[in-house]
Amino acid sequence: MIGVSWVLGRPLVALRAEGLRAQGIVRSLERAGGSHGGAYYPRVSFTTSDGSIIRFRDASGSNPAAYRVGDRVAVLYLAGDSRSAIIDRGVRNWVPALLALACGAVLSLASLRLLKNPLAAA
Repeated sequence: MIGVSWVLGRPLVALRAEGLRAQGIVRSLERAGGSHGGAYYPRVSFTTSDGSIIRFRDASGSNPAAYRVGDRVAVLYLAGDSRSAIIDRGVRNWVPALLALACGAVLSLASLRLLKNPLAAA
């Protein structure tokens, strides 16, 4: 789980360190998932610092939809890598990585406790 947190958090570290910001607009909502709910993913467009127009589907969806068509959103992206673009939600972008890290820490501590006292598991 600690490795998963690294995989989830590493791109965010790069975006925070080297990323550029832009103003984006939610152009549509894409519904994905089963017929009993599913999630709505915002499709966003923005203009990069060099004038290119980029369109992307944000990786984070919700039900009910967190955004409406026409909403303005902050976008974070790496220059030259349009696949890196995300809606900048601030601290909320870090929730998946932090949850994985917390689970990994709990599992590591439990494993260490079992190694220290193997009879406790019985």
